[in-house]
Amino acid sequence: MPYKPISKVEQSRKKQREHDYDKARYDTQKFYYSKAWQRMRAYMRQKYPLCAECLKNGIVKAGEIVDHITPIKDGGAMLDESNLQVLCYACHNRKHAHERATGGRCENFEANAGTPVRSFT
Repeated sequence: MPYKPISKVEQSRKKQREHDYDKARYDTQKFYYSKAWQRMRAYMRQKYPLCAECLKNGIVKAGEIVDHITPIKDGGAMLDESNLQVLCYACHNRKHAHERATGGRCENFEANAGTPVRSFT
């Protein structure tokens, strides 16, 4: 079955969305290749060699990824040590899956539990 041709307006909107996405991605990727980030990442991995989330649960596991606690896109500081944590791959992936599922809210999340912590106070 033939497809309805895309109108000029729809084509223009699609191109603009793709351009905006590519520009935002380029800016983010550019940061992660910067000397400042590479130095901060090395410093954090040296100072905190173990996964922060695993340690909270009494598990000793090597940390591999330096993660922004508050994402940069949500206003988190890029190079502030208080906004960075070292996580293992498993905890990092669980954290980001939780952020995607909850629209970026990750303030009451335990990566090893895989579920949010419910506060009843």
